[in-house]
Amino acid sequence: MRSICNQQDDENPAERYFVISDLWKSLEETSAYGVPTEVVVPRGIKIQYFVPLLSAIQLYTKKPFCATSSDSGAHNEIHNNEQGYLYFEYFETTPSEDGMPIVDKVRNLATNFAGLESLRSTELSPASWLAIYWHNIYWIDEYQQIENSQACFLTFHKLSPPLQDELEVLSLRPFGLATLKVNGALWKNPETGDGVLAATLHDAAVTWLAERGVDQARYPDFISFFPGR
Repeated sequence: MRSICNQQDDENPAERYFVISDLWKSLEETSAYGVPTEVVVPRGIKIQYFVPLLSAIQLYTKKPFCATSSDSGAHNEIHNNEQGYLYFEYFETTPSEDGMPIVDKVRNLATNFAGLESLRSTELSPASWLAIYWHNIYWIDEYQQIENSQACFLTFHKLSPPLQDELEVLSLRPFGLATLKVNGALWKNPETGDGVLAATLHDAAVTWLAERGVDQARYPDFISFFPGR
């Protein structure tokens, strides 16, 4: 993701930031065509495509925020807590695989919450986060279906990360991960450390959601990806 800028004022001289709309722009091509992923199978390497869908998002601001007089988040000061001022939250309630691509979904939501496109990373509190549902759509090899290939992934990303100096491209690496239909040797290779990493990221996601007080009943993806929690 590009468009990292410098913000200078009396409180934070030359503080670097990105505008949240830059994040959505960086997902436009992926949202339209999917992201290609190499998968090693007995017959060689196959390419499977995954499309990003919005699973959940919570935006907490450091100060009360109102983008416009008609902004539905104009009175977020009443939701203030130790995590900041809750400006906006959304949890997908329909099956995520049936939802619209993340860029289109955000564009629709932004009609009532303009901050979804105008907020800067420096205006968000560290409690702000995003969950992306990566839904598999097809294989490039003549659309042939492969056994145990229906895996889906849920990645969690912080939206107010510290930015390094002189960094021109920002990567919002996931701090949490959940998987669904990840079965067999196709996805679990005991000769690598992927299993340990996946378990660590899974636990981090569970802890994060618990600390945010996420209501499982309002977040169906939580029930699907974290059964028994």
